[in-house]
Amino acid sequence: MTPLSNGSSYNRNVILSNYRFIHDPKAEIDLVEGKDKISGAWHVHIVKTEDGKRTKVTTETATELHYALGLLHEKSAEALHQYTSTTGFDFPPTVTSSKRIVVRGGVAGARAPSEVIALCGGGVASVVVAVWLARR
Repeated sequence: MTPLSNGSSYNRNVILSNYRFIHDPKAEIDLVEGKDKISGAWHVHIVKTEDGKRTKVTTETATELHYALGLLHEKSAEALHQYTSTTGFDFPPTVTSSKRIVVRGGVAGARAPSEVIALCGGGVASVVVAVWLARR
């Protein structure tokens, strides 16, 4: 991938849009940049704040800011593609404290499943997938 020639706001906005699409709409998604004074390396992080807790979603590092943003743009596009390929364009499912599976807009099914397992995708895509299994 050839990164954009500068760290434009367009690149940042597309990255943020991609990660906001695959996460809970109630979560706040931020893009923050840091530079190591000694090595000169740029670190670009996607950070999610939800229920008062801040967690890192993903990070890219490069010698130039625009390269780090380009790598993060590519990673966000791959994560979005994986999400829409497996989930479609629906909101991601969430789980309530009573273990009912809730899809924004209503409850998925009349009966609540007995187990809820959350799997975190690794590698290129940082996609959280909820899988529910009913006991027989």
